[in-house]
Amino acid sequence: MGLGSEPSKRRLGRARTTELGSWLVALGLFVGTVVDLSARARFLWTGDEGLFLHQAKRISEGAVLYRDLFQFVAPASWYAMAAVFRVFGCSMATARIGMAVLQGLSVAVIYVACRALRVGAGLSAAPALAFLVGCEPVWPYASPHWFGTLLTLVLVCVLSRGACLTRPKPALLIGVVTGLLISVQQQRGAIIAAGVLMIVVVHHLVSRRRPGAPTWPTMPILLVAAGIAIVVVPVLVVLISQAGGVALFDDLVAFPLWHYPAVNWVPWGHGIFTRPRWLHAFLLVLKFSPVVGVVAIARAVLHLKRAQHVSHATRVVSCAILAEFSALSILYRPDMTHIAFIAPLFFVVGAEVLAWHLRMAPVAARALGGWPLALLLVAALGLHAGRNVHDRLQGFPLSYDTAFGQIQFSDLQEMMFVFKVRRLVQMAPSKDVFCYPACAGMYLMTGANNPTPYDWLQPLYNSPADFRQVLDMLEGRQVPYIVVVRFALAPDDPLLAYLRRSYEALPFEYGESPNYVLYRRKSRRS
Repeated sequence: MGLGSEPSKRRLGRARTTELGSWLVALGLFVGTVVDLSARARFLWTGDEGLFLHQAKRISEGAVLYRDLFQFVAPASWYAMAAVFRVFGCSMATARIGMAVLQGLSVAVIYVACRALRVGAGLSAAPALAFLVGCEPVWPYASPHWFGTLLTLVLVCVLSRGACLTRPKPALLIGVVTGLLISVQQQRGAIIAAGVLMIVVVHHLVSRRRPGAPTWPTMPILLVAAGIAIVVVPVLVVLISQAGGVALFDDLVAFPLWHYPAVNWVPWGHGIFTRPRWLHAFLLVLKFSPVVGVVAIARAVLHLKRAQHVSHATRVVSCAILAEFSALSILYRPDMTHIAFIAPLFFVVGAEVLAWHLRMAPVAARALGGWPLALLLVAALGLHAGRNVHDRLQGFPLSYDTAFGQIQFSDLQEMMFVFKVRRLVQMAPSKDVFCYPACAGMYLMTGANNPTPYDWLQPLYNSPADFRQVLDMLEGRQVPYIVVVRFALAPDDPLLAYLRRSYEALPFEYGESPNYVLYRRKSRRS
């Protein structure tokens, strides 16, 4: 017995050493990512990023989402960023470093998931670095989407480590993580939840081969549902008590189903050639990444049918199903930006497919994978870091200490426009300014107050009732200034007649502003 147990002890020791090594490498990837992204030029995109950060700032100051602020996405990421602002201060530096930590966690989770799927150390580093080099630059902004990416990766990581959803604890855990995802992005989380239920069925079918297995997966499904409810129900109770059930239904259900698709739907993979040229080839890979999931599912199902490598095949098919459902979850706007949010799941699955083929290949061919590929991506990471330095020194050479902290600009006129608006806000008796249709970052940089619930107001996107509410507020509060994105006003814009009647465009003393026009309320005598 003693002699027979020695090899087992050695194997267990090697497994523990490998596990420790994987976590240490993941920690190194996390730290490297945080350092790299924290060094990024601290520019602010006034559109989506400005909206997210401005609403998080207002929440940190006491505003209530869906009552004081219009938003059609679930609240968790807004309140998470608001908590970060309250602890570390409300500034662009806080936002950028916070997102760097989030992306660092995603990189580390990708690596750990790949290692759990029996992918070699070098090859596991490749998808982790590919996410940093190829996905993050597609949308290098603070965004709720990256919170969703991290949570879907956590689901993949749990499944890759052999969580059997026919058992109570894993089923409950998967349910809780899915509930967190629904609390971050309900439109994606609901689709992912359907994928989780399919995975439960797969695990049940595999377990039925064992004697005494139940006929139906009733208990695992109930446990997953209970895990989701543990998170979602308290969130709903709090939101309904604060904002009301009708407002919550209008913002989180009606708007995403009817208003959003009318303006935002595009074909799958739209927008490749609007990105920098160095990203084009990588984006083409991203566009067709769901094919990898189909390949992985086909191979895993074949192994399960033949009762070969059952445990590993179950892990692979689970991760691949989740990846395919993540692709379904972005069909509301499947452009390259949204594909970049779900591509890391296919990186994990693709690394497993490549590792399996390498194990089946001749010894000479195996040398082409693993560390050589990882080293190639390390070189790409070096170029990525170099672009960060270039951004700081050349891409965004100007810096201004705004009301939201130090922010870098690429254009002198834009910086001086922010300076002008901020000066006017400081001199005016009222700090009310309305930015139209979507440049909420201006509120952050100038210290202005949006007197309406709408940081984004756009025809077709918003209802006529929303416009009437805004016009009533602008008139009732006699808002002194309106900032309009240049060329955003169509001849039939609902705001145009009021703007012409009640406001006048101010000249810009520092040349022509490239993006904005500032309007001042006309005096009563005029």
